[in-house]
Amino acid sequence: MLMGNSILDEELKQGMLKDELDDDLVINDILNGNKQQFKILMQRYDKKLYIHLKRRFFFSPEDMDDIMQDAFIRSYKSLRTFKKGRSFYPWLVKIAENVCKDYLKKKSNRKRLEELYPPRDNISERNELNDEILGLETITEAIKKLPQNQREVLILRAEGYSYAEISEKLDVPQGTVMSRLNRARISLQEKLAYLKMQVGEK
Repeated sequence: MLMGNSILDEELKQGMLKDELDDDLVINDILNGNKQQFKILMQRYDKKLYIHLKRRFFFSPEDMDDIMQDAFIRSYKSLRTFKKGRSFYPWLVKIAENVCKDYLKKKSNRKRLEELYPPRDNISERNELNDEILGLETITEAIKKLPQNQREVLILRAEGYSYAEISEKLDVPQGTVMSRLNRARISLQEKLAYLKMQVGEK
C-alpha cells in the first residue's frame, strides 16, 4: 500500500516543484512505499536518456520504445541497490546501456539462428524452430553433431563469410561449399524438427 503522508508529500504540499526535489529524497520515498513517485524520476530523465541512447546505439523509434520501458522497469527493480549520495542519472544510464547491449545480443542471436535455419517455402514454418522453443544451446548442440565438413561451412556462413571467402578459406571449389551448406541445412532441419517434436511431447 502506498504511504499517504511521506516526507515527499509534505514537500509538495509546501509548494516545492517536482523538478526541484532531490533525487535521493524521491528515491527514499519510493523505497518507503510511495511507489508512484517513481514517475517523477521517469519524467525527469526520460527525454535526456532517450537522446543519449539514440545517439549511441542508433535504434529505431520502435526499438527505443521497448528499450526505454525495459530500462525504467529494470532500474525500478534495482532501486534498492542504488547508493545514496551518488548521482542517480549515471546509474540509470549504466542500466539502460546494459539493456541496449542485451537487446543487441538478442537481435544478433536471432539473426544468426535465421542464417543457420534451412530455407523453407512457408514463413510461418520457418519461424516454428526458433530460439524461444528450443534455445540457442540446444541448436548449438545440434550443429555440433553435423559432419565436420558441413559444420564448418555452416558456421562460417553464419559468421558472415561469402561463398567465395569460404571457398578460399577451406581450399575447396565454391560449388562444393554450396553443396555442403545445402546438406548441412537439410540435416539441421531434420535434427531440429525432431527436437521440436520432443519438446512438444513434454
